Amino acid sequence: GAVLGATVTALGDAGADRGLGVAPCVVPRADQWFTGVRAGANARAQLVLLNADAEAADVNLTAYGPGGRLAGLGGRGILVRGRTASTVDLGPILASDAPLVVRVETSAGRVGAVVRQTLFSGPDAVGADRLAAVGAPATSAIVAGVPSGGGPRDLVVGNPGDRTAEVRIGVLGGSGTFAPAGADRVSVPPQSTRTVSLTGGLRGGGGAVRVTSDQPVTASVEARSGTSVAQTDWASSGASPVVDGQVWWPLATASATRATVTLANPGATATSARVLVRAPDGGVLLDRAASVAAGASVEVAVPAADHPVVTVTSSGQVHAAVVLSGKAGTADGLAWLGVPARPAAEAGVRVAADPRVGA
Repeated sequence: GAVLGATVTALGDAGADRGLGVAPCVVPRADQWFTGVRAGANARAQLVLLNADAEAADVNLTAYGPGGRLAGLGGRGILVRGRTASTVDLGPILASDAPLVVRVETSAGRVGAVVRQTLFSGPDAVGADRLAAVGAPATSAIVAGVPSGGGPRDLVVGNPGDRTAEVRIGVLGGSGTFAPAGADRVSVPPQSTRTVSLTGGLRGGGGAVRVTSDQPVTASVEARSGTSVAQTDWASSGASPVVDGQVWWPLATASATRATVTLANPGATATSARVLVRAPDGGVLLDRAASVAAGASVEVAVPAADHPVVTVTSSGQVHAAVVLSGKAGTADGLAWLGVPARPAAEAGVRVAADPRVGA
């Protein structure tokens, strides 16, 4: 069938949406995970739920933080009527100054979901982003496209299980895999989260972060740009699946916004991927077959253009992401897109008639 894709970009020079934010269009699902959600005194998080079906959806939220599972009032039985959208302020439900893992489940129907996230320094916004759903908890995960350059880089790991997860951390850089100094391991207690600073271990470099664990976990990486509050922007991206075939990113950006494709290969043998960039009229701006060494990553610069369409094709070993940067007023705008999480095998909750009922 046809390969489709879409992205939404927000660029603000002031207010709560200051900075550069981007997210893929969402796929309705009955179960999805968000890692790195902040809803405390210095952050605002809004969960946007879209029900494209005719029937109503019943949504339940479960959250995990550094102290364990959160018992937030108001996070159960959220009704989203058919063919409507609903916005839920997560602050009163899941107040926490530390990053959270939030699970969005439906007991009836299905929804598309995205988190609108804004961070503050006092009254001033210091970065906004749109958080897309990440892959379900797994024992191995890749966060591709970690931006290079100055500013903090933090890994958020969530363990929703009942046993402590022993997590190993590696960075897939241009010259191969290395363990970030002082941040190569972390223990995550049951039903909780941990945040690990990667700033010193990355030493200004980028690439991809790999986590492996003896228990299923979720993972995301946060990045901040700029050297002052006036220049800071914030971005986050979670672990995402391999490019098994083809993925599209139609970028709703102007030529002043720079874009870079990161290709990461966690495998034991070298592989390759094709990066194709087209203009909106179909003209080819770049067509490159990039070789990616085992355990390494490669960056491919996207030619400057208004609204380019980026396509990555791979046989199923490469993880990919697009990193965006550009000025948003005085802020050094930063955002990135991973491969959207695949739809769940079950599109929604199925209801079957039992002839014995009422007999």
